[in-house]
Amino acid sequence: MMRRMIRLPPIARPPIAAWFALCFLASCQTEPPSFLAQSEQDCRQGDQLACRMLIDLRGPQPALGQVQPVRPPPTQAQRDAAAILEGMRRARANPSTGED
Repeated sequence: MMRRMIRLPPIARPPIAAWFALCFLASCQTEPPSFLAQSEQDCRQGDQLACRMLIDLRGPQPALGQVQPVRPPPTQAQRDAAAILEGMRRARANPSTGED
């Protein structure tokens, strides 16, 4: 006794274009949230490790009123002017007698 293969009629078989469309739609899924976005979501859901990580990443926050302005380093011209003024101050503090 020979086995017969059951063949579906052409209408019951999906065409190749349908397979391609299905594969294309499956590959067009939205991207998962970024690492930080996922961590923020986990923190909102009560994950203490995620909350601690986010706090550590943000760094220390200064208390209100204790923020010190960050001064840029002096430029070469500012250092030169400060040196000239310092020299003038020293000259005034130790006047020369004019004797050589």
